[in-house]
Amino acid sequence: MPSNQKKKNHSFFYFMVPFLVTILLFGVVGFLAKDFLLAKLGGDKSIPYQSNSQISQDLPTDTVLKETARAGDDYLNDIIFVGDSRTNGMANFGFVDKEQVFAVDGINHKDIQTSKFITVKGVNKTMTLEEGLMLKRPPIVMVSLGINGVAFMAEEEFVEEYRNLIELIQKSTPDSQIIIQSILPVSYQKEQSDTRMRNTKIDAYNGKLLLLAKETGCYYLDSAQALKNSKNMLDAKYDSGDGLHLNQKAYEVLFSYIVTHALYI
Repeated sequence: MPSNQKKKNHSFFYFMVPFLVTILLFGVVGFLAKDFLLAKLGGDKSIPYQSNSQISQDLPTDTVLKETARAGDDYLNDIIFVGDSRTNGMANFGFVDKEQVFAVDGINHKDIQTSKFITVKGVNKTMTLEEGLMLKRPPIVMVSLGINGVAFMAEEEFVEEYRNLIELIQKSTPDSQIIIQSILPVSYQKEQSDTRMRNTKIDAYNGKLLLLAKETGCYYLDSAQALKNSKNMLDAKYDSGDGLHLNQKAYEVLFSYIVTHALYI
C-alpha cells in the first residue's frame, strides 16, 4: 500500500476514535439524565411521593395567594398538611387522606418540631416531623399552626419558634413549596371564656406570620377571612360547638378557599 494511502487511513482512524468515544459518552449521559428526570417527576418508584401536577410551571410571585381558577384533586393530593386538632379535622371529615395530615391535637408550633407522632404505611416506627417530611418530600407543605401558640406564647417566642419550624421544614424537604395558613378565628363565646384567644390578638399574630412568610420565601394563605362574620369572629354556622373547632360546613368552605387560591392549577 502506498505510504500516502496509509497516512489517509491513519488520519481517518485518529479522527473516528475520538468521534465514536464522544458519541458513546453522550449516549451514557443521556441515559442517566433520563433516569434522573424520571425519578424527579415521579416515574421512579423509589421516590416516595408521587405527584401528578405540573410543578414546573411558573409559581406566583406574590407572597399572599390570590384567587385562581379552581384547582383539581391533583393539587390537593400534592399537599402535606402540618398542624393541630383543626388540621386533623381535615382527615376526620374525609376531605384528605389521613397520610397527608401530620398533626397532633393540642400541639403548638414549638413542640411539633421534636415530637414523634407520624406513622406511615410500610415504615415500622413513629417518626418526627423532620423524618416524615424527608420520607414524603411532597410538592407542597401547608402549615396550619398557631392557635395554641397564641394562647401560651409571648409574641417574640411565637415568631422565633415559627421561624425555627419553617427552617426545619425547608431543611427536611428543600424542594417543597411552603404555604403558611393564617390562624383561623374563634367565636365570641370562646373569646369570653378564654381571653388569651381574642380575635384581635389572632389577627396581630397573623400579621407576624405574613411578614415571616415574606422573609423566608414562603406563601401565605389568608383563609381565616373565609370563616369570619361581620364582627371579625368565627361565624356561628362554622362552629362545632366549642367556639374553637370547626364543623363539616367550615371544612367545605376552607377547602374551597384552598383550591381557589392555589399555587398552580
